[in-house]
Amino acid sequence: MAIDPEQIRQGGPMSAEEYIRLDQDTWNGKYEYLDGIARLMSGGSAEHNRIARNVANAIEMHFLSGPCTVFGSDVRVLIGSKADGREHYVYPDVTDRGRKLAAYKACPTIQEIMLINQFAPHVEVYRRGEDDTTWHYIVFEADSPIELSSIDVHILPTEIYRGINFDEPLLED
Repeated sequence: MAIDPEQIRQGGPMSAEEYIRLDQDTWNGKYEYLDGIARLMSGGSAEHNRIARNVANAIEMHFLSGPCTVFGSDVRVLIGSKADGREHYVYPDVTDRGRKLAAYKACPTIQEIMLINQFAPHVEVYRRGEDDTTWHYIVFEADSPIELSSIDVHILPTEIYRGINFDEPLLED
């Protein structure tokens, strides 16, 4: 069954199977799938790419002996299903503060969510509480090591922002 481009453009609902086919068949973009709707992701900046790579490298160093590994933003991840059975698929590299953040929080296996500002040295972490229903919000400023307690990793802001010069205008894609 062909996917109607008009349905995608207008944000119409589709099945998870239709979404998977759309995402696999699209060579020049990536779609995320939340609440039954596929959304085309925007491209990132050079700074965004560098920060994502720096964070992945810092975490990867912690897992060199296994059993975990770190993937980049090109790996699609199923982060759960809603009560009505609709699945959520994301590329877990960039999170906005709306539906995607809520979907991450609803996934029972996600313990921490890190939001990194690409325009200033500022990192926020949402950490799941011991009761598994509450989330603690922690802000790390430029001189504070970022603690990801669920995986016992500490990352220095200098590692995250290596190669980023906040005094120069950011490059656009």
